Amino acid sequence: MSEGQACKTLCSTCGVNWTLNIFTEGCLECGGGDLKIACPICKGSCGSIWTRNVSSSQDMKEAHWDGYCALPPEQQRLAMLKHFQPSEEDLCDALMDMG
Repeated sequence: MSEGQACKTLCSTCGVNWTLNIFTEGCLECGGGDLKIACPICKGSCGSIWTRNVSSSQDMKEAHWDGYCALPPEQQRLAMLKHFQPSEEDLCDALMDMG
């Protein structure tokens, strides 16, 4: 990998290289993962792997992921309620994202 390519996969907040399968806990841009994470909706129980949207993560200084939960919508809602203690606004945003 060239130096230019490596810079494209660096966290612009904490500097870790996501291609080395590392991230910084607590860093919003890292968002709890490197380039791939288990489905964040159901904590991986559906088997889906989401990939980092590197440019959006770097531009917004917050982790952005591309993927979908393979569970039926009602099971997704139950999984979110079980695994998260979100604010009302966070929960509304998540439900809107699900369509």
